[in-house]
Amino acid sequence: MHHNPNYTKSELDNLEDMLLSPDEASIDLALELIKNNGFHHRLERPLALLTLIEPDLTPSLESRIKKIYKSRIDSRRRAELRRELSLLVDGLENSFEESTEKKISIAIDLFQLFYSQYIWSRQHLLDAFYEIARVLRRNEDVHLALRCYLSAIEWQSRHQNTYFELALLYQNDLEWMPEAENAYLNAIELDPKDHVAHNNLGQVYEAMGQVENALKHLNTALLINSNYVHSIINLAYIHWRHQTNYNEAYALYERALQLDPYDTFALCNFSELLMLHFGEFERAKQYLQHSLEMDEDDEEAWRLLGDLSLMGSNPDIQSAKRYYKKALYCKPDDEKTQLKLDNLDKLDPK
Repeated sequence: MHHNPNYTKSELDNLEDMLLSPDEASIDLALELIKNNGFHHRLERPLALLTLIEPDLTPSLESRIKKIYKSRIDSRRRAELRRELSLLVDGLENSFEESTEKKISIAIDLFQLFYSQYIWSRQHLLDAFYEIARVLRRNEDVHLALRCYLSAIEWQSRHQNTYFELALLYQNDLEWMPEAENAYLNAIELDPKDHVAHNNLGQVYEAMGQVENALKHLNTALLINSNYVHSIINLAYIHWRHQTNYNEAYALYERALQLDPYDTFALCNFSELLMLHFGEFERAKQYLQHSLEMDEDDEEAWRLLGDLSLMGSNPDIQSAKRYYKKALYCKPDDEKTQLKLDNLDKLDPK
């Protein structure tokens, strides 16, 4: 398709209106006119908009739009590319409804088709796709976000942030730990001083059962930032759960809570350690109550209070039942807590 710079303003206005019309016949006619009379750069924006606001394009119309974009791959005009990609970001930010997934998928296909020949040399375009992926992930469109991250990397993006965000998606959203490991290693190669990436990689290795690698990266994180609370807590957990170094775990949890007295994860884990291995029941109870003051829906804190009610020389079955029911209210599918409650009901059906 040839490029026609000689459209009149009226003709361009009319073509834009036709492309954005709800009438499929008008869209079809506009595509035919563009095919016969040549393309103008001003028409790229309404075509991009069309992919965003019309998720139910017929296969015929979708195919014809793709052909128009494909015919423009070698065009000289590049100045407005960021605007069109920003348009996609704005569209994703503001229009998540039932039809959005198809709409976004079509839009990404078109942008990939249109930009893939030269996107690798335009870092600001890669940054835009990184932002698109972040928006998708925030809105729980995980697999579409994954497509964007992988596309940016495929287009020779060696940005540390891209690998880091991809690793987070693998670790937390998909729970694909080997893939998360590779992405974090790439991020660390680009920024060896990123203590958060080292910490998160330590968590991944712990989940994979590679304790020595986990310790290596958690300790590296603390060499970079000695007061990074999350790494201190993660180290305490490994010393407790994997190595039975209870005294070391005790000291690390105390250090973490000195740095951040409001970390509910540390409060709950330290409480359980105190209950199971040190017999400090009153201190554990205080920490659990403190955790619930910050988050009254913390099912782990309620469950641990239930466990605590059954410890010591004078177990309180009724209080334990009450706490387990609170935990189940916060997390109804918690089979572990449900089993504990069922067993108590058998012992004391009152």
